[in-house]
Amino acid sequence: MGVTAVNLLDDIIQQYQLTPFDQRSGALDTIKLVIATGQAIHGFHYAANLARPSFTVHAPPSQAISALTKIATVTGNLIAFATSAGQLHLLNDQGMCLEQRQISTSPLWSITSAQVGQQLLLFATAADSTIRVCDSCGALLGTIETPGPVLSLAIKPIEGQTILLGGLRNKNHVCVWDLQAVIQRQDAAPIAILQGGRQPAFATTFIERIDSLWLAHGCWDNRLYFYHWPPGNGRKIISPFLQLKAPHPIYSIQSVAFDNDLYLLASTANGDVLAWDIMNGKNSDMITVARLGTRVKQMKAVKLGNQWYLLAGDGNGRLTIAHLTDNLYLSEIVNTLTTNNGDIRGIEIING
Repeated sequence: MGVTAVNLLDDIIQQYQLTPFDQRSGALDTIKLVIATGQAIHGFHYAANLARPSFTVHAPPSQAISALTKIATVTGNLIAFATSAGQLHLLNDQGMCLEQRQISTSPLWSITSAQVGQQLLLFATAADSTIRVCDSCGALLGTIETPGPVLSLAIKPIEGQTILLGGLRNKNHVCVWDLQAVIQRQDAAPIAILQGGRQPAFATTFIERIDSLWLAHGCWDNRLYFYHWPPGNGRKIISPFLQLKAPHPIYSIQSVAFDNDLYLLASTANGDVLAWDIMNGKNSDMITVARLGTRVKQMKAVKLGNQWYLLAGDGNGRLTIAHLTDNLYLSEIVNTLTTNNGDIRGIEIING
């Protein structure tokens, strides 16, 4: 059963004393939780005593919202969302529309922002096997052709390079691109192909360690795959050094550090949120963090003050917020928020 925003936000603030978050990300009254569903963007003000979102932005007629990201600028956070009709929308932190642009004739599937040199860019993957590259105002700068439609895209600056990691829908591998090389050569050939899964790779991520960097992705074959960076000896096809098996297809993954341990969280098609201790780079026992009962495509772990929280959005439009213990073996559900605008397709926490 859903609750109102006042219950959700008051419970989080009062029960778990989130005031220390002031010291990390500005005053508490500037923090917002932004949720994207298929039909609307909802913004919730953490410090406000409201029975409803502080703003709601509905999708254009005959379109569905497909993805959400935040854009961290020097003057504050913006919100960008993509639609099934190839449109890119930019909002300020109050939900006011700043830009609406048609950047593709095909549906957009994912969107993420990244700092490339001195420029802040948006990368939107499209169903026509392209990545659309835009500036922070949404203007289309260029198009990268890919071997197949990219389901998810992770981006990271590494030693002067900007590395893109894209999981393909119609192939069982992940492409690794050097953005600068793509621009200079006008050639989108990947520098490496991660080949481990047997079905589409839905989630991609970089895992930072003290002494090394890993590339990782989830897969609809119920497995997680890990690769060392950089790809060695000029090899084009890279095999994983580690595989972890889940009971169901993987949707979203994220690494989190607790004390001296490093865990990988994964959400699944049946609604479980799972975790593995990956500190030693070896197989470990699977931990069941939460059983939510409905497919969880969107998941985010955030640290507020000294507490870790899991935010998991499911196919029924429900956002579950759970308090994570240090060892991840238990999670206490703080509260749930249910929308009436379709499944959860994006979760962000912003200052604004």
